[in-house]
Amino acid sequence: MVTEKCQEQHECIRKMIAEAIKEDHKAIEREELKDLEEEAEIEIFKTVMSKAKPNIRSGIRLPTDDTIATWNPDGSPLSYFGDPEWSFWLGYSLNTIRFGHVHKDLGLDLSSELCKPLVSFHKIICFFQLPGNNPSTFISSYASVMIANNSFLHLSLFLKGKGYLYGVGSEYLGLATLSIDTLRKELSRCIAGNETQRVKALSKAISLWINVSTLVNLPPEFAAPFSATQFWGSGFKENVYKYIASQNNPWDTIVFDDLVKMFETTKNYIDNYTDDILFIGNIYDDLISDETLRDKRGDILQLNNSGATKHLKDRVMERKYAINLKTGEAWLKPSLVKGRVPRLPFRAAIENMRDVCIFLLFIWTGMRLKELTTLKTTALTVNGKPLDQNQGALEQVRRGNHFTLTRMVTKTTKNRKGEKKPVPLPRSAAEAFAILVDLCRKGRQQTGNTFLLPHGDFGYARGVRFEEKRATFPVSTLTIYTYFRNFCDLAGVTRYHPHRCRKTIATILINHDPKCIELVRDLLCHNDIQMTRKYLMSLPGIAKETRKLYVVSQFESLTEILTSAIEGKLAGAAGDRASMAIADNIEAFKGKRLAKTIAALEETLIESNFMVVRTPVSWCLRFESRIPWDAPCLPPPEKRRTGEIAVPNFDKCDDWQCKYSGYTSSDLRRLKQRRSWAQKMTSKAVPDVSRAYYESIVAHWDRIIDHLENGRLEIVGLHLPEAFLAQAGAHS
Repeated sequence: MVTEKCQEQHECIRKMIAEAIKEDHKAIEREELKDLEEEAEIEIFKTVMSKAKPNIRSGIRLPTDDTIATWNPDGSPLSYFGDPEWSFWLGYSLNTIRFGHVHKDLGLDLSSELCKPLVSFHKIICFFQLPGNNPSTFISSYASVMIANNSFLHLSLFLKGKGYLYGVGSEYLGLATLSIDTLRKELSRCIAGNETQRVKALSKAISLWINVSTLVNLPPEFAAPFSATQFWGSGFKENVYKYIASQNNPWDTIVFDDLVKMFETTKNYIDNYTDDILFIGNIYDDLISDETLRDKRGDILQLNNSGATKHLKDRVMERKYAINLKTGEAWLKPSLVKGRVPRLPFRAAIENMRDVCIFLLFIWTGMRLKELTTLKTTALTVNGKPLDQNQGALEQVRRGNHFTLTRMVTKTTKNRKGEKKPVPLPRSAAEAFAILVDLCRKGRQQTGNTFLLPHGDFGYARGVRFEEKRATFPVSTLTIYTYFRNFCDLAGVTRYHPHRCRKTIATILINHDPKCIELVRDLLCHNDIQMTRKYLMSLPGIAKETRKLYVVSQFESLTEILTSAIEGKLAGAAGDRASMAIADNIEAFKGKRLAKTIAALEETLIESNFMVVRTPVSWCLRFESRIPWDAPCLPPPEKRRTGEIAVPNFDKCDDWQCKYSGYTSSDLRRLKQRRSWAQKMTSKAVPDVSRAYYESIVAHWDRIIDHLENGRLEIVGLHLPEAFLAQAGAHS
């Protein structure tokens, strides 16, 4: 019986697809393959899907007029995820497409003479639009690929219009498969001549295509044109990636207008949809069949892909509020019409609320990506007491007044396991935390962990692998990054890196009150106040008052450096240049320095973006706004991010080869220890090359030590003004 049903359904699908391809084939012949538009190509899929049952996750379902006992209740075959996965993939011959189930030997081949001209072009689209590429493998992240199907289709049609048809079988269309270099040059010309929406669309499509081609087991003929080694040329990389890289810069702040839109979106969701989405999340695991529900008035409601178990009816009756959609989000509103509606809206509602809450936690706490992934449900305290896990978290927060979040910090601590650091939370951030606690409560119970964002689908473990390991690990940082980008799309703003929230909140606080540097330090969880000062000075848009406070705090260091320079005892490459500048202009420098007041000196330092910092081995004498990227501690050109500021990396300070390093008398003891170590290395049995290297180090430290002990540029009669020294002592 099952075999007969399968044969009938296969024949039905065979006829539908053959008719659709036949009709389109005639149209292509008339137009000679030159005027194929996006709308025409979409109609092919619409014609097929309208006669089958569409599914956003699988593309096409077989007709389900009769239920087959060995399949799912809705008539679809049972697959690895419990969902039907019907798809296209490469057939068993060079000019065929296989249509069937990715895990079962069910399906049919499209290999007639009629469809030969369209085989290759359909391969390009289907491999990226639908979730399977051969019977043994499938795209694990096919839900994301489906969302981007318009971008892939756009790029495919562009290649088609230009005559670039990749893949086996292109000879049937009479087109030569052009070289990868030719495609790269043509796309470069196209992008260079269209600097608006077309550039963005092509950049996004190509980026997505490359990711799928490299991460998924696609056939070589489709992955090769977009491989990282062959496709990306130096000129094309700058043209295409210019738009994408500018959006992923984590070292800048969020644009103010975009920040306003983000807060408007969060307010809309939190105020209007919180209770409804928490209700949907509470019954999400029960939405498995199409049965009707009744509200408290007795009216029948057919919720999106909603179903009812024997417990669901009572749970629905407990809802004591009316669905209130002030801004008219149609996808969240219950449908009163008969028939099935897509499953996606419920899932989208929960995902959007999750992404909104993640943004609020980022913007109000300034936490790093890793810190958010390790948060647990016990991290929030309300009025000094931890959340009661047996009650609704949101209700507890609404009754509270004071909120504290304890997060695990590992980056700026000496303890490898990290340190727990509490930070205060505003009410909106505490509510966001509580919503995430309630939204993923069922998932934590299933996976057996206490993470705020457990691994899986809202915490629901899926598949044998998760059942065995109990999914006791949190989501990855890449997943959180994806959630944040989805929120940016929801708010209608540029896709930002989540680290920009950390930069933004620090900038807002310090510009509001330049004296609140201790608050910024506590919020960012820095161990040293100097680290916070360095962090703030690297931010764009820092107010002049903040820079002035920083300069005042550096008076002690500035006094030591200027005194050493005047006495000719400021050693090192940067020290030599400073001392020579003073010696060459001694009279002008003396008169100008003595005449200046402390306020004028501060203004000069602020305007030059003064930054003098003590590294573990030397003084870093750099004027940040003027220097190029030529210090050895800075990353190489290929690893620099767009818009990144040249800030010293003290962990990688290579002082003896850096022209910005300087030494004062306080460094003598440390320098002598380093010279002794180099002398010991020269006495050991090492190769001649190594011995010569260590001998050069010894000679270098000898020159520096001699300079500091004896002085080489003694400047007689020039001293720092007493007022300056008094001011330095007052601030030290």
